[in-house]
This record gives sequence, structure tokens and C-alpha cells, in this order.
Amino acid sequence: MFNFDHPNSSQLKKINRYRPAGTPEYTSEEIYSVAIAATNNILSHSNMVWGENSLKAMTKAFLGQDFLLNHSWEDAKQSIGFIYDSQRIDTPNPPPWYLDGLDSVQKQSSRKIVKQQGYSTIILYAAIEASHPAVSMILYGRSKDVSVGGLASGDYICPLCQISFKDENCPHLPPHPFLLMWLADDEDANFAPYYINDGFYNGVELSVVVDGNCAAARVISQADLEYFEEVVPT
Repeated sequence: MFNFDHPNSSQLKKINRYRPAGTPEYTSEEIYSVAIAATNNILSHSNMVWGENSLKAMTKAFLGQDFLLNHSWEDAKQSIGFIYDSQRIDTPNPPPWYLDGLDSVQKQSSRKIVKQQGYSTIILYAAIEASHPAVSMILYGRSKDVSVGGLASGDYICPLCQISFKDENCPHLPPHPFLLMWLADDEDANFAPYYINDGFYNGVELSVVVDGNCAAARVISQADLEYFEEVVPT
């Protein structure tokens, strides 16, 4: 399931649903399937957490969408494949690396989230033409970090008040990096530990990047395999 390999019969059936109408079916030898831990429910580098509504939407929002290089929305030539399947994993046991790349404050908040809600991961499966150079990039580890790209509309929810930051009953500010920098010297600025991005989510693409906003978002590696095979029932 998680191997970077030619698709099995079940995967190939799903992949062929997205081929252009009237064209011959893809064969397994023509395609590589790659499993990607695309995002999760803990803090990102920007202090954002995906809310439950956004996570639910993501399980369907990316199906059929592009697998890109570097969020290149205006250059179709940067597409290296497409998303053909998705999966949400909910478990009380996060992977050993789930806090890697986060600062001490972000780690503390992420631990609290996992303790209260468990750990959720959105897995996306991408199909890539076997002859495409991206296969070599992934195979030899030159491209492994990823980032989701989409259009979100909804509200930023305060985790302390459980209401919108716009609500007059919430005294806190969302700790967006730009706002933190802008109000760094304001002693009256009362920031929440993170902000929850919740509401409608329209997935546009998944990108290979050098370093994504979600620290644990990456192509599933051999080192990751033991964890994912343990938490996903066969």
C-alpha cells in the first residue's frame, strides 16, 4: 500500500478512473504509485492547525488534482502526476518524528492536541508516469517534502475560547507569523498559542517542495513504513 512501486490491480483500477475519456487503460508498468503523508492535525511552522471540518474535506478534496513541483499554479508543465486516492488515519499514537522541526512552544501545544484528540494524518496517493524524471527524483530521495495547496474559506478559531477570533468575546489574537512580527513590541498583544483553520476546503494540488509548512508532511520512506503499517489495519 505505502510502497513506491508500480500499482497493484486495486490501485490501478482507481488510477484509470482519472484517465482521459475514451483512451486505453493504463498498465501497471506505465505508472508509479507514491504514498504521501500530506498533512496532519498538529501545529505547522506558521502556528496553524487544521480543524475537523477542513480535515474531513481533505479526504475528498484532492482526488483527481495535480501533483506539482513548488506550488506552480500558473505553469501546467510543472505537473508531475495526479492524486488518485486518499486515506485518513486516526490514532492515539503519533509517529516518533511528529514533533521534528517544531519549536518548543509549538511542540508543547502539539502534545496537548494529541493528548486530547489523538493524531490524524491525511495520506494522499499520487500516480506518476513511469518515464517521468520525477520518478528518479523521488526514488533517490532528492524530493521528499511536500505541501498541500488549496483554497480555504471559513474562520480562524481560537483554541482557548473555541470561537472565532472575530467574536468580540474572544480577547486573543491569532499567532500568524506576520502578525507576531508586526506586533512584537506591543505589550498588550494577547496571542493564542495557535489558530485553527476550519471550514470549507477546496484542494487544488499537492506539491513537492524543499521545506513545507507542515513539518511531518513527506513522501513515506522506508524508515516510516513500520509505523504506518502498524497503525493502519490490513
